[in-house]
Amino acid sequence: MQRLARILLPLGALALLLALLSHRSQYPVYLGRYSADYALLLLCTALATLGLGYLSLSAQRFARSLRSVLNGATVSAAVIVASLLSLLEIGFDLKAYYPLVVVIPLLLAWRRPRGRLGAALPRSAMVLGSLLLSLVLLEGAIRGVLAEPKRLADDAAFDRIIRSQWPRPITDEKPAGTFRVLGLADSFGLAGAHHNYHYLLERHARDAGLKLEVVNLSVAAYELPDELALLRRFAARFEPDLVLHGFFVGNDFTVPEGSFVSFRNVPLRAHGGVAALRPHHFLASQWLARTFRSLGATRRRADESEGTFSEAEFLRIERERLAVCRRGAERGWARIEALLDGIRTHSESLGARYAMVVHPDQFQVEQPLRQALSPVDWERHDLEAPQRFLTGYCERHGLACVDLLPAMRERGAGGGLYLPRDTHYNAAGNQLAAARIFGHLRDVLSK
Repeated sequence: MQRLARILLPLGALALLLALLSHRSQYPVYLGRYSADYALLLLCTALATLGLGYLSLSAQRFARSLRSVLNGATVSAAVIVASLLSLLEIGFDLKAYYPLVVVIPLLLAWRRPRGRLGAALPRSAMVLGSLLLSLVLLEGAIRGVLAEPKRLADDAAFDRIIRSQWPRPITDEKPAGTFRVLGLADSFGLAGAHHNYHYLLERHARDAGLKLEVVNLSVAAYELPDELALLRRFAARFEPDLVLHGFFVGNDFTVPEGSFVSFRNVPLRAHGGVAALRPHHFLASQWLARTFRSLGATRRRADESEGTFSEAEFLRIERERLAVCRRGAERGWARIEALLDGIRTHSESLGARYAMVVHPDQFQVEQPLRQALSPVDWERHDLEAPQRFLTGYCERHGLACVDLLPAMRERGAGGGLYLPRDTHYNAAGNQLAAARIFGHLRDVLSK
């Protein structure tokens, strides 16, 4: 059996390495072929292959290493490593632990723990295993009892989350002679409260003598699947003439897996099936990570001029969002188009027209912010690619599309249209957005 293992283990590792080498990353960085994360995985796999090859050259060394791996101290060390990886995965991507996952077992195989270290390992394994068990129990409590679904399932939830934010009561039945606009967006459709662009659009229409009413269905942190579900569940009752869909370039191209839930007002993603067993998919892990991050990185003060986020956290968010403009990113947007099809066709089934408002990310607008994000290989990025994709979609289907990027750049290339370190429009940004939307859609709104 050991002889067979000596042959199969290094050959299996070599086969895995060759399979990994044949892959080409979507956004190559190293050797024109591999991303940084994938290159790290390749390096660790190569080290594991070399290590297993070295062990298999000597039957005596391989047997000694096998006995070392199977002894109690090594098993305890494995429990410690597994527990640490699972716990530390809170708020971090697993790729940071590739080296530990690959190298530590090899080190354990070469050197058997002895003396006090060997005696302490079982106790340490028990402590860390208990921590992991506590995390599992907390996960069960949150998932089974404490988490609240964010997709609104009934009228009571609708009234509490959406209707309560309207500046005035709105009846379900549309008043005679009124053109009703149904606003659909994430937090961009809410930022500024009663001075959001949705309500400023009403004022522009009223000043022009038009009888227009906006029913704002925007919900903070919603993604395209959530917006589509909301539209299907609640839109028909309001008899909309136009669905005004706000699409934020910064995060609407990302469609996370899992259902949208919240715990203590923190948005979380609940995964199903096998994916739910990964520690960083635990609702408890997500909640702890976001809570700890907000404690260290978020500043909420009376003086909003200081900014919502710390400078480091704000730049981290913007660098993360910059990936949407990476050349070649559009190859992964087929699902976005399918979701847009769903929102568009359901709007039309209600007898309403569909119009899109494309909200640019702040880094697309402001030159000083792009300088602060450096070093960035701007040659590998196309800052207008998301807008071209969305306007092209609207052109193919004959839809109205208000691309706010040109106007935002013209007015705010040096700043002044976004809240300080917040990513949302300030008062001036909402005013500009409302004016451009009204100017572009005036003919539609007057029908």
